[in-house]
Amino acid sequence: MLTVPQGYILIKDGPATIVIKKEYEEALLKLGIARPELLLKKHYSADSRSKGRGLVPSIPVKKIPDCRIMLRRYLRGGLIRFINNDLFLGKQRPFNELHIGAEACLRGIPTAETLAAVSINTVGPFYKAYLITKELTACVDLPQYLKGLSKSSGSFFSEKKERVLIKTAETVKTMHDKGFLHADLNMKNILVNTLSPENIYIIDWDKSVLKRDLTESERSTNIIRFCRSMAKLKQQEIPVTEKDQELFLNTYWKNNKKASIDLEKLKQAVKRRRVTWKILNR
Repeated sequence: MLTVPQGYILIKDGPATIVIKKEYEEALLKLGIARPELLLKKHYSADSRSKGRGLVPSIPVKKIPDCRIMLRRYLRGGLIRFINNDLFLGKQRPFNELHIGAEACLRGIPTAETLAAVSINTVGPFYKAYLITKELTACVDLPQYLKGLSKSSGSFFSEKKERVLIKTAETVKTMHDKGFLHADLNMKNILVNTLSPENIYIIDWDKSVLKRDLTESERSTNIIRFCRSMAKLKQQEIPVTEKDQELFLNTYWKNNKKASIDLEKLKQAVKRRRVTWKILNR
């Protein structure tokens, strides 16, 4: 059964099932989110942001001044994408992400406001899925921010990088302390406000879960995953180092022993994946 978070409503419109934030209902339906493929075709451009497996266009909402939305189409990964790129079973995936994203906002996690989720019935039990979030203005992902920052003078760059990594670690710890286990915690799912870099946002709650408490093992696995993304992106000329990974782990745990254990686990994980990364980056 579909769970609708407080402040949202459920709408059926032909093949579309929509869960939408009540205050945005009129504006978003007028915009055309019940037919998301038409909306995507209209707004795809060179300005669309790369997000995960596809482009995510930034779309103005005419009925709400200074409001833009990000419309993301769910796409499959792995080898199955060559056979089935965007069809899913079960209809719950976008609504689960909306629920987690709404809870994250409610519990004070800095994130993009989730405005709506849409599933479109296709053939039989299959559906296509879409998520609409409010655009975080003046923000770029963490790799982009660090790459731009690296053009600054040495001491300025080092100081600013250290600050943003510390803030990221603190934000991730807050997320964990409030029970959120992020399914894809990596550098690209951290946004930095370029005008005020102390403002860090965690995005993309797909397949994430909310629990009463996270175990130490769950926390460790999640932050090692994040640090692993630092090692992977280093091969793509993002200016991060092993010292940055160590800084992140020490800031998170505030315990040298726990940070050292995770650092060793991280080194082993990176060693296992390094060959695969080189092949994929060719």
